[in-house]
Order: sequence, then structure tokens, then C-alpha cells
Amino acid sequence: MPCLLSALQEAATGVLLAGAHVLLEHTCGAGQQQSPMSHSGCGAFWKELRHPPDGLFYSYSLESQWLMQNQMRERQTAMQIAWTRVFLKYFDTFFGLAAVGLTAGAIKNKNPGVLLPIVPLSFVFAYQYDMGYGTLLQRIKGEAENILDTQSTLLELPKGPLTSENLEKI
Repeated sequence: MPCLLSALQEAATGVLLAGAHVLLEHTCGAGQQQSPMSHSGCGAFWKELRHPPDGLFYSYSLESQWLMQNQMRERQTAMQIAWTRVFLKYFDTFFGLAAVGLTAGAIKNKNPGVLLPIVPLSFVFAYQYDMGYGTLLQRIKGEAENILDTQSTLLELPKGPLTSENLEKI
């Protein structure tokens, strides 16, 4: 039986390696399987896990941080697109009613100037539609790649990159 109590304790204290997804079964004591409730500790096993060979912890934690950061970015982008699509459902209703009302007002008053608010509203509507269902995000991504490739000096931080000496001064 796996030693679940130790695994939970180690995970709770943050000692368990990020990226180590292997559940190992081991035997405690003199060859007898112990239940998690009667576990008395298995120091050698956890010592090995806490102090892996050089570079192993760094590569696992760095890789898992990259994966987690990418998943967070994808989720945030999906939320942004979803928010835009929901907003567009409300805005297109407002835009439609405003267009009908302003057109009716322009016809009734015989004044085409009443239609003027439709112009900025149509730009907002077009932007939201492009963001939610069009290719705006692909164009933004392409422009960002262009900036990274050809105008990287715009991305430099004032006074250069942050170093450990700068952090110590703070």
C-alpha cells in the first residue's frame, strides 16, 4: 500500500517535487506493509526525493512552471474571448435598437444629423465583433511577433534588466 500519509504531509509542506507524478509503493520497516495511519516514517525515501541529483529539481520545476504559465495564459485568453462574445450579444442588441430609434427619429424630424451617434457605435460594434469572432487576436499576435523580431529595443527596461544586486539594494 502506498504511503499516502507521508505524501500528503510532504505535499502540504511544499517539499514534494513539482513535476514528480509517480506514485511509488514502498515497504516500511522489516518487510511489512504499513497502513498510512500507522506509518512511522521512511526517511531514506523522502531524503532522496528532497535532494535529487543536480539539475533534476531545476529542470522539473522550471518545466512545470512553463507549462502552468502557458495554461494560465491560454485560460486568460479564452476568458477574454468569451467575455467579448457575451458583451457583443448585449451590445448588438443595444446597437440595433439605437440604430432603429435614431433612424426613426431622423425620418420623423427630417434631420439626418440625428443619425450621427451611429458612426462611433458602429466602430465599437465592429471592434467587438472582430475581437470575438474575427481575426483580431491573430493580427495582434502577428504584430507582437513583429515587435519581438524587429523592434526588441522597445522592450528593454529602464536602467537595464533587474539583477540580484539590484534586488539586494532594495
